[in-house]
Amino acid sequence: MRILLKKNAMKKAFLFLLMIGLLGFAGCNTDDDATGVQIVILQVTDADFPVTFTVGEVYTIEVTFLIPDACTLFEGFDFTSTGLTERQIVAIGTRFPEEACLPDMEERTATFDFEVFHDQTYIFRIWTGTDENGENEFLTFEVPVN
Repeated sequence: MRILLKKNAMKKAFLFLLMIGLLGFAGCNTDDDATGVQIVILQVTDADFPVTFTVGEVYTIEVTFLIPDACTLFEGFDFTSTGLTERQIVAIGTRFPEEACLPDMEERTATFDFEVFHDQTYIFRIWTGTDENGENEFLTFEVPVN
């Protein structure tokens, strides 16, 4: 009898928590248009990687990118591991649309720190934009490890 009561109590608790979770999600508004803020990918024009890496070392990598207008702010970098030592990198910005915001392309630089964990060559693909067919284009850097 006790086991049956515990199972019923656990089911009720689970259903209660599930309902609260669903209500919480239903109350969230993830529509960027509601606030006017948009996440944008910034076009990278260059990056400065060392000639070689050493395992266990941390390197500061400098990346140059374009800010398309005065309403766009640089936020950071997004990294995706596409293999053990392969990384795809995009520069991320936020844009606050305003009627008075005129296009004014400005080149900026930012850095990120990269720690080397593996003794294999690292391959970095950094997004630079799309071609006339809408295909993504990347700068590719291969850095061997000592």
